[in-house]
Amino acid sequence: MGDEDKNTSNQKNEQDPEEPQETYKPASKKKRIAAWIGIILMVLLVLMYCYSMATGSILEW
Repeated sequence: MGDEDKNTSNQKNEQDPEEPQETYKPASKKKRIAAWIGIILMVLLVLMYCYSMATGSILEW
C-alpha cells in the first residue's frame, strides 16, 4: 500500500508543469553595508557585556 502512494505522488509530480523559479537577486550594496555594520556592533556589544560580567565592573568611557 505504501508503494502505491509513492507511485501516485510521483505521477502527480511528473504531470504538473514546472513552476517558473524566481531568479536570484542579491541585496543592494547599501543593505549589505548596513548588515555588516549591525553585525560589528552586535559583536562589540557582546564583548562589552562579557567583559563587564567577567570583571564585575562597567566600562568607563
